[in-house]
Amino acid sequence: MIGRNGRPIVLSSVTYNVDVRALERYASSEEATQAASDDPAEHRSKYTEREMVERFLQNVKRDTDGQGTCTVSYTRCPIGQALVDAQLLLHTRIYPDKWPSYATQLSKRLRNLALRKYYGEADDEHAFHKLLQSLTTNAQARELIERMVTDPSLKVEVSKHYFADETHTTEVKQLLHAMSNGGAVATWRAKHLVRAAVAEHEFIGSFAEAMDQVTVELAQANNGPAGVKLIQEHFPNKRDPRLTWKSFLLQESEMLGLLVKLQTAEEWGVGIGPPLHDCLFVERSGDTRAIADAMSANILAKTGRHVTVAVKRVEAPPEAEDPAVFKLKTQMDFFDEKDFRHNMGMTSEEDIAASLLEYNTWLGRFFVAIVKEKDPMIAELSYKPGTGRTSSLILRSPKQTLGNYLDMDIQINTKKTMGLLAWYLKTNPARRTADRVQMWTSEEDAAAHPRDLNLFGGLKYDERFHKDQHEKTQFVDPFPRRPPLFPDANWRDAQGLDFILWHLKFVLCNADADAFAYLMQWFGNSCKSVRSLGCSFASTALRAAGSPQSLERTEAARGYSREYMLRITRRCRRSSKS
Repeated sequence: MIGRNGRPIVLSSVTYNVDVRALERYASSEEATQAASDDPAEHRSKYTEREMVERFLQNVKRDTDGQGTCTVSYTRCPIGQALVDAQLLLHTRIYPDKWPSYATQLSKRLRNLALRKYYGEADDEHAFHKLLQSLTTNAQARELIERMVTDPSLKVEVSKHYFADETHTTEVKQLLHAMSNGGAVATWRAKHLVRAAVAEHEFIGSFAEAMDQVTVELAQANNGPAGVKLIQEHFPNKRDPRLTWKSFLLQESEMLGLLVKLQTAEEWGVGIGPPLHDCLFVERSGDTRAIADAMSANILAKTGRHVTVAVKRVEAPPEAEDPAVFKLKTQMDFFDEKDFRHNMGMTSEEDIAASLLEYNTWLGRFFVAIVKEKDPMIAELSYKPGTGRTSSLILRSPKQTLGNYLDMDIQINTKKTMGLLAWYLKTNPARRTADRVQMWTSEEDAAAHPRDLNLFGGLKYDERFHKDQHEKTQFVDPFPRRPPLFPDANWRDAQGLDFILWHLKFVLCNADADAFAYLMQWFGNSCKSVRSLGCSFASTALRAAGSPQSLERTEAARGYSREYMLRITRRCRRSSKS
């Protein structure tokens, strides 16, 4: 039988349970926005944990109680299949024939969430290194591996050496595993920012030397030369075919152990979860201690290797034990599906109702139903960064709006689910609605038409104007005494704002000081005038107010409206000449 990736199926239709509610609950949290892996070499590093959950659940059949089932067939990778086809190896690791279609392709956090409710982990902590020890005749390598698996103080000692404390034993474990597979110490040091001044630990130096010798030994023994040649000829992108051959030799031993565990679980009538290298997830039922002992005994009988299998509880991340408070990013500048969070897994009507209120607040910022036009429309709004001022609007029909975004299923009660936007637009009485779309440029006009969706987002200068602190200052007339009619020295030599001020007083106000004072304060205090007449008049009024802060704002306004002011100046000159 051939899998979907075109290679022969090794293990067919493995079906296991998945805790869908736990995955969806975690996917709705803020933590789920982190990358699924911090290793750029891993394919899942391109996705967030939320995205990984969504992709994985596409391959899961859901039940009504929050449980799901996943069915997967397994094949070998291209190199492994080539080595088996050439009869150089009997077995290599198996992988699902579609990505990501099984829980062990998720990050460890997500894998544990998916499986912990149903399964334990049948594993031997030191199996990999014991396999390596059984394959080599190198005395130094065997001795170093023995210390690695029996001396618990070694990792603490190495952690203190490289990091000056004993809290980095996990990183040390990763180093030892990588070295066994031909990984370089320098790569590990660079990843974990180990200072160049720190010398190599004695054990690490000796282990690196021994691993190099083991790599050469395995490449020259038995099927080694033929395997290295096949890899070199058919997979030339591999940096060192000898290391690749060594890796697949270890995989063969791993797979032998996994097959024994699968057979033992079947004999005991225990359901299984997904396999992972030489580890097998098994149902948390019956006498797990006896099952683990039976697996250890059967592996010894079939392979001659002494291992100690234990069925360990799958640990969940602490933040996933209880549902987090349901909260959305409701003040973003534009609608983004990536901000969506599921409310799946909630069991009380009160919690669901609270989540619906949060959905309504979020969607009400971006989607408005226009109900008094000839045809119904949905307005989608975007905002100027960090404000509530509209920057753009898109009008679509309700059908187009629903078709433009994913369904994003949510619970609307304990028995019913629905697409998020379909709920908001069709069945949610609290949705945001407006009669029409209009443009009202003053607060007074906008307040007089509360049922209209006002598109006016302000002028460029408004951004600065609204952020500044405003003071009330006494008006100071820049021309306190009345000059002769059209004195050349006063109006022909004036420039920019000075000329506009002169024109406003002596032409528009006919040199009436009281009328000029009223007009300038009206410009300065009326938001309607500031917005309607533009940045030039706004800056004129502010400058006339005479305070230092007003002068600063005047200079800012000049930057926004220089060209506009020049046009007004030229127009005023022509009017004066005529």
